[in-house]
Amino acid sequence: MTMRVNTYCKDGNTEKALALYSRMIEKGVQPDVVTFSILIDGFGKVGDPEATIGVYTGLNIEGLKPDFG
Repeated sequence: MTMRVNTYCKDGNTEKALALYSRMIEKGVQPDVVTFSILIDGFGKVGDPEATIGVYTGLNIEGLKPDFG
């Protein structure tokens, strides 16, 4: 699922990426640091600072750190 989130973000379709992220959580799939990093990068690239901060906050709540390397 993370690879599909990545594809949506690369295409600039962050709404679909976020919907898939939500579906992951509903199905009990725990997003990892890669998923969060992809979402943060995707929202940053489309110029949505509120969503970027929201995803970053979720990352911190999960006790993870972003990987931008």
